[in-house]
Amino acid sequence: MSVRRLLLAASLAVAIPAGLLAQTGPVPDHPVDELMARLVDADVAWNARTTALPDRATVTTGRLIAMGGYAGGAQAPCFACHGQDGAGNDAGAIPMLAALPAAYVQRRLDQYATGAHENAVMTPIAAALDEEQRRAVAVYYSLLPPAYGAAPDAAPDVLQHGSLLNAQGSVAGALPACSNCHGPYGTGIPPEVPPLAGQSSTYIVAQLEVWISGERPAEPTNPMLQVARSMSDEDRKAAAAYFAGLRPPEDIAIPLAEVRDGGQLSTSHE
Repeated sequence: MSVRRLLLAASLAVAIPAGLLAQTGPVPDHPVDELMARLVDADVAWNARTTALPDRATVTTGRLIAMGGYAGGAQAPCFACHGQDGAGNDAGAIPMLAALPAAYVQRRLDQYATGAHENAVMTPIAAALDEEQRRAVAVYYSLLPPAYGAAPDAAPDVLQHGSLLNAQGSVAGALPACSNCHGPYGTGIPPEVPPLAGQSSTYIVAQLEVWISGERPAEPTNPMLQVARSMSDEDRKAAAAYFAGLRPPEDIAIPLAEVRDGGQLSTSHE
């Protein structure tokens, strides 16, 4: 795809504030063949699964939407804000999408599209996609390898505070340990609980704030509304800084991935 075509796609109907645009530079390309090959890994396959494992057509459509080459889809290409590698942009509180569970990303896009979570930038973009297109772009990002940015420059006592919140929570604040749901290494539990390791610290703080305000919808079984409202401003910033700098070991097993579907996860494509 030519640079001119990408720039034309980026200039479509949704006006994106300049401060939200992702930093661009040399990034690895991830062709569809490479992404399909990643599905042989059981953890990657589970991460990419929604109702079923994705086929080549779904991955191809998702890549086109993300990179701005899908004329019938999103009003602006995802890469304009989230970067060509899905790393996001900490300065604009833009989340890393690379390696997030497909079911989680699709649910978030559905919330934006239906107006359950109103956002000036994301609502019109998500609403321009139909349900299958939202699934396709969610699957595409789930198949990308994590794209960690630079760790935030946080004071040691702030990082220690965040580490303690992750490991044991806070008795004084009546806070459960973050690791209870997001895992000791911040890997999450696909497909419902997203990873926090390497996520933008400004994005994590922003999401905790929209939980508090009630702008982000909360399912009855989701504890985040109460957790966010129980956290102090210091807690939120410390947890965000800690997770933004956390890098899980490459060989770590994603919690519960091996026991999903009765312990069997087929890697055959739909």
